[in-house]
Amino acid sequence: MKRWIVDANVLIYILGGDVRFASRARAALEEAKAAGITLYIPVAVLAEILYVLRKSPEFLYSREDVAGALLRLVRTPGVECQDQEAVIWALQRYREKEIDFVDLYAAGLAVGSGDPVLTNDDDIVKTGAPVRPL
Repeated sequence: MKRWIVDANVLIYILGGDVRFASRARAALEEAKAAGITLYIPVAVLAEILYVLRKSPEFLYSREDVAGALLRLVRTPGVECQDQEAVIWALQRYREKEIDFVDLYAAGLAVGSGDPVLTNDDDIVKTGAPVRPL
Protein backbone atom coordinates (compact mmCIF):
# COMPACT_ATOMS: atom_id res chain seq x y z
CA MET A 1 0.00 0.00 0.00
CA LYS A 2 1.38 3.37 -0.97
CA ARG A 3 0.78 6.31 1.34
CA TRP A 4 1.81 9.87 1.95
CA ILE A 5 2.40 11.18 5.45
CA VAL A 6 0.59 14.52 5.61
CA ASP A 7 2.22 17.48 7.36
CA ALA A 8 0.11 19.86 9.44
CA ASN A 9 0.65 22.86 7.18
CA VAL A 10 -1.04 21.13 4.23
CA LEU A 11 -4.24 20.62 6.22
CA ILE A 12 -4.02 24.04 7.88
CA TYR A 13 -3.91 25.61 4.39
CA ILE A 14 -7.15 23.85 3.51
CA LEU A 15 -8.99 24.13 6.82
CA GLY A 16 -7.83 27.70 7.36
CA GLY A 17 -8.59 28.80 3.81
CA ASP A 18 -5.06 30.03 3.00
CA VAL A 19 -5.44 31.76 -0.37
CA ARG A 20 -1.80 31.19 -1.33
CA PHE A 21 -1.59 27.45 -0.81
CA ALA A 22 -5.06 25.93 -0.28
CA SER A 23 -5.62 25.20 -3.97
CA ARG A 24 -2.20 23.52 -4.28
CA ALA A 25 -2.87 21.48 -1.15
CA ARG A 26 -6.30 20.39 -2.43
CA ALA A 27 -4.79 19.45 -5.80
CA ALA A 28 -2.17 17.28 -4.08
CA LEU A 29 -4.86 15.52 -2.04
CA GLU A 30 -6.92 14.94 -5.20
CA GLU A 31 -3.81 13.55 -6.91
CA ALA A 32 -3.37 11.09 -4.04
CA LYS A 33 -7.02 10.06 -4.23
CA ALA A 34 -6.85 9.50 -8.00
CA ALA A 35 -3.69 7.41 -7.62
CA GLY A 36 -5.09 5.34 -4.75
CA ILE A 37 -2.54 6.75 -2.31
CA THR A 38 -3.58 6.67 1.34
CA LEU A 39 -3.08 9.88 3.30
CA TYR A 40 -1.60 9.09 6.72
CA ILE A 41 -2.04 11.61 9.53
CA PRO A 42 0.05 11.20 12.69
CA VAL A 43 -1.44 12.25 16.02
CA ALA A 44 1.26 14.91 16.43
CA VAL A 45 0.03 16.52 13.20
CA LEU A 46 -3.55 16.61 14.51
CA ALA A 47 -2.37 18.18 17.77
CA GLU A 48 -0.49 20.88 15.83
CA ILE A 49 -3.53 21.61 13.65
CA LEU A 50 -5.74 21.95 16.72
CA TYR A 51 -3.26 24.27 18.37
CA VAL A 52 -2.74 26.51 15.34
CA LEU A 53 -6.40 26.82 14.36
CA ARG A 54 -7.45 27.49 17.96
CA LYS A 55 -4.63 29.76 19.14
CA SER A 56 -3.16 31.55 16.13
CA PRO A 57 -4.50 35.12 15.89
CA GLU A 58 -5.24 34.64 12.19
CA PHE A 59 -7.68 31.78 12.89
CA LEU A 60 -9.12 31.52 16.43
CA TYR A 61 -11.64 28.85 15.44
CA SER A 62 -13.95 27.33 18.04
CA ARG A 63 -13.24 23.94 19.60
CA GLU A 64 -16.42 22.60 18.02
CA ASP A 65 -15.52 23.80 14.51
CA VAL A 66 -11.96 22.46 14.55
CA ALA A 67 -12.90 19.13 16.14
CA GLY A 68 -15.80 18.71 13.72
CA ALA A 69 -13.57 19.34 10.71
CA LEU A 70 -10.92 16.92 11.97
CA LEU A 71 -13.51 14.24 12.75
CA ARG A 72 -14.79 14.48 9.17
CA LEU A 73 -11.22 14.33 7.89
CA VAL A 74 -10.12 11.24 9.84
CA ARG A 75 -13.31 9.41 8.80
CA THR A 76 -12.76 10.15 5.10
CA PRO A 77 -12.12 7.13 2.87
CA GLY A 78 -8.48 7.13 1.79
CA VAL A 79 -7.35 8.80 5.02
CA GLU A 80 -5.63 6.80 7.73
CA CYS A 81 -5.00 8.28 11.14
CA GLN A 82 -2.58 7.01 13.75
CA ASP A 83 -4.54 5.47 16.64
CA GLN A 84 -7.78 6.33 14.86
CA GLU A 85 -10.19 5.01 17.49
CA ALA A 86 -8.45 6.94 20.29
CA VAL A 87 -8.31 10.06 18.10
CA ILE A 88 -12.03 9.89 17.30
CA TRP A 89 -12.82 9.34 20.99
CA ALA A 90 -10.66 12.35 21.90
CA LEU A 91 -12.04 14.66 19.19
CA GLN A 92 -15.64 13.85 20.11
CA ARG A 93 -14.95 14.95 23.68
CA TYR A 94 -12.75 17.87 22.67
CA ARG A 95 -15.81 19.53 21.14
CA GLU A 96 -17.67 19.44 24.45
CA LYS A 97 -15.08 19.67 27.20
CA GLU A 98 -12.44 22.24 28.11
CA ILE A 99 -9.75 19.57 28.20
CA ASP A 100 -6.56 19.58 26.13
CA PHE A 101 -6.55 17.28 23.13
CA VAL A 102 -3.37 15.49 24.24
CA ASP A 103 -4.97 14.63 27.60
CA LEU A 104 -8.09 13.38 25.83
CA TYR A 105 -5.95 11.35 23.42
CA ALA A 106 -4.14 9.66 26.34
CA ALA A 107 -7.53 8.93 27.91
CA GLY A 108 -8.78 7.55 24.59
CA LEU A 109 -5.81 5.19 24.40
CA ALA A 110 -6.59 4.02 27.94
CA VAL A 111 -10.25 3.45 27.12
CA GLY A 112 -9.33 1.41 24.05
CA SER A 113 -6.64 -0.68 25.70
CA GLY A 114 -7.89 -0.89 29.26
CA ASP A 115 -4.44 0.24 30.42
CA PRO A 116 -4.59 3.09 32.94
CA VAL A 117 -3.06 6.51 32.42
CA LEU A 118 -0.51 7.29 35.13
CA THR A 119 -1.46 10.85 35.93
CA ASN A 120 -2.01 13.56 38.45
CA ASP A 121 -4.20 15.49 36.01
CA ASP A 122 -7.78 15.96 37.19
CA ASP A 123 -8.90 16.54 33.58
CA ILE A 124 -7.90 13.00 32.61
CA VAL A 125 -9.62 11.61 35.71
CA LYS A 126 -12.82 13.47 34.70
CA THR A 127 -12.94 11.64 31.35
CA GLY A 128 -13.84 8.36 33.01
CA ALA A 129 -10.85 6.63 31.42
CA PRO A 130 -8.90 4.11 33.49
CA VAL A 131 -6.31 5.99 35.54
CA ARG A 132 -3.62 5.25 38.07
CA PRO A 133 -3.42 8.48 40.08
CA LEU A 134 -0.15 9.60 41.61
